[in-house]
Amino acid sequence: MTTIWVIDDSPLDVDRARQSLATTYTVETFQDGAEALERLSAGQAPDAMVLDQVMPGVSGLELLRFIRSEKLRTHEIPVLLLTAKGSPEQIVEGLGAGANDYLSKPWAPEELRARIDALLRSAKLLNRAVIAERTVKGLLESLPDALVVFDGAGRITFANAEAERVLVGLASPIMGAHVKQLLPMLAFPSKTGAVAPDLHIGARIYSPSLRVLERDGTSETSLILRDVTERRRADERRLDFYSIIAHDLRSPLSAMVLRAKRVMSGKLGPLDDKLKLEVEKLQGSMGSMANIINDFLDMARLERGGEQRLERTEIELGEVVESAADELRPIAESGGLALQVSKPEGGTPLVGDRTRLRQVVTNLVSNAIKFTPSGGTVTVKIEPSDERVLTSVADTGPGVPESSVSGLFERFHRAPGQTSTEGTGLGLMIVREIVEAHGGNVGVDTRLGHGSRFWFSLPR
Repeated sequence: MTTIWVIDDSPLDVDRARQSLATTYTVETFQDGAEALERLSAGQAPDAMVLDQVMPGVSGLELLRFIRSEKLRTHEIPVLLLTAKGSPEQIVEGLGAGANDYLSKPWAPEELRARIDALLRSAKLLNRAVIAERTVKGLLESLPDALVVFDGAGRITFANAEAERVLVGLASPIMGAHVKQLLPMLAFPSKTGAVAPDLHIGARIYSPSLRVLERDGTSETSLILRDVTERRRADERRLDFYSIIAHDLRSPLSAMVLRAKRVMSGKLGPLDDKLKLEVEKLQGSMGSMANIINDFLDMARLERGGEQRLERTEIELGEVVESAADELRPIAESGGLALQVSKPEGGTPLVGDRTRLRQVVTNLVSNAIKFTPSGGTVTVKIEPSDERVLTSVADTGPGVPESSVSGLFERFHRAPGQTSTEGTGLGLMIVREIVEAHGGNVGVDTRLGHGSRFWFSLPR
């Protein structure tokens, strides 16, 4: 049973306390603090303690200070302090010495039992919280990934063993160091939980992930560094393989395209209508194959090197959009579609890679044309704000099922019902990669049967 110690030099009060508590708890009594202190020093301790504040010899306050001392390590024992006078000064002194609660003499047995019950409940909850905290801390310490936590000022407040190993030599000590001192190359993503660009620490490559915890008006950020060295090397080998295959395919394909073009020109002799139709189909198939190869080469280039893959210059986004739309307008009109471009007066200048951003617009507009039935409309719109520029491509097509929206910008993704449409499923992934390399983000607003609106936002 739960054990309660009652320490009081009054035999009458000790007996009353025993009678009040003995029906529920095991009660041990002491008539002076020295005897209780001796038992505590021997390693015995109760679950809770009823302690008279004023006693001859070792007083209740002196015993309380011993209980809370580092030497005895009995901080968790809940103590109910009995005060004879109940004056504010006496209560403040008792609580300041470490008492959890107080009760003025003379006290009612029911109140004594109720206060002890409450103290034990609180102690149980506190013990569970301490155990949970130790468990969580132990799990974090044993994580195979490096984990650091820093406060709102950027100072490190926690680092597990793997983080100490990975970051050794970057700062000494790590605790209290500023995260930018440790990792000046760390980029903070625009949204919590997002994966930031890889970090090179020594000869290893780490993928960082940051999460922000807001609590009581303050914030802490956790940073996990996952060693992806071998994975990145494997990816590099895979991309090299893609590039080699794509380049090796492109040369004979170019020769085939030229030969087909020569045949169609009539230089090798006249063609009847049936043969001409077959050659046109061959040209279409070779064009599709060329697009697939180009997509694979783009993917290989985009997955290498981060920001270095961009050629940043001052550009006029409206001109880039207008140029891409003009190139695709004949295709839209041949399909019975209206292609409209809306851009603000005064222009929308920004810094970016003209070729890559034109590719983004071309991909989005081509998709819109491809999935919009005859008689529909494709609208490209530029909407600048103080800090960003939003560009959207809206269509009047069938829309995308809700179940497919989350994967639209992933590689090889094809929405249900669209698998018969030409393409690799890489176009939107390439769009996302280019936009994110510019520090922007992409998205889609769509509803089945009501068209789609694909958009990308770039910093000014």
